[in-house]
Amino acid sequence: MTRGTITLLAILLAAAVPAFPEITIRTKDGRAIRVQVEASEIASIEFGSSQVPSPPTSSVSFLQTLASGKTLSGEAWGDAGGRWEFRLKITSYDEFTGAIVGEITWPSLSSVHRIRGKLAGSSLTFTEVEAIRPGGAHLNVAYTFTLSQSSATGTWVDHGDKSHGGAKILGP
Repeated sequence: MTRGTITLLAILLAAAVPAFPEITIRTKDGRAIRVQVEASEIASIEFGSSQVPSPPTSSVSFLQTLASGKTLSGEAWGDAGGRWEFRLKITSYDEFTGAIVGEITWPSLSSVHRIRGKLAGSSLTFTEVEAIRPGGAHLNVAYTFTLSQSSATGTWVDHGDKSHGGAKILGP
């Protein structure tokens, strides 16, 4: 687009439409960036040639797998002993904010918990916030993972009893 075309587009948008509840920009890699804006507040729309750094290639495929809603297997272990298998499913992912909601199932503890957190770049963080099916697993356990090409490794801390350990989420 030429600068004149862009200026004309901005003027038309500001003058012809009283308000936009949201503008969606689609990136080449399929992401949707949503911005809430009122037309009366738009002074100009500019396009630049500077590139925003993309997440490391190694973490993109696993991030997309997590965000897709697939159920993935994992394992957690305590620094003081014990190992527990789990299944993780992200049921809601906001591409704009990175906010996630999902479920973590602990078969050996007969528990299913709601999780809330954030998925962005090569990082996944979440906390078990609500018992969907109460059992032997604890609530208020926080997890921090670093994503790689085919898995995620990280740590957990139980804010109730102060126990802690490691965890790994495996790819499909």
